[in-house]
This record gives sequence, structure tokens and C-alpha cells, in this order.
Amino acid sequence: SLQVTPNPSRASYVEVKAYLEVKSEVELEMTDFMGKQVRKDKLGVHEAGEFKHKVSTGNLPKGSYVIKLRTGFQEIIGRIMIEN
Repeated sequence: SLQVTPNPSRASYVEVKAYLEVKSEVELEMTDFMGKQVRKDKLGVHEAGEFKHKVSTGNLPKGSYVIKLRTGFQEIIGRIMIEN
């Protein structure tokens, strides 16, 4: 599963954590509650094991968002509430 902290967030960034099953290219996508993409980042190749990444959220309006981490082998989904 994808852990997002802090959640809910008033911070200018959140940290996402997940476990990658194998070494792979990682992509992060963030959508709002209507499904509109608000962020998409290619994060490069990462080793298998614990994965951590800070995501800037300071420019996002208050609301609920879905964060997806994708690799060639996995799709890991988490939710975040922004309370800026």
C-alpha cells in the first residue's frame, strides 16, 4: 500500500512511501477528486524495497487527491486530503 504523510496535510509537501517488489522505473501521478491530473512525474529507476519520495503540495487547492505510483510491475494507490 501507499503511505502518505502527513495526512491530512497543511504542509507544502507530503512524503509517499511504498514497497517496490522489483527494481523498476517509477512514475507518480496525482489526480483531484474529479479525476483531473494535477501532477505527473517520472522518478527514474529505483531498487526493490522501500521507496520514499517528497511531493510538493503547496500549490494545490484544498481538497481530496489520489496519488498513484506506477512501475512496470505494480500500481500502488493512496489518498491525501489537502487542507491549505
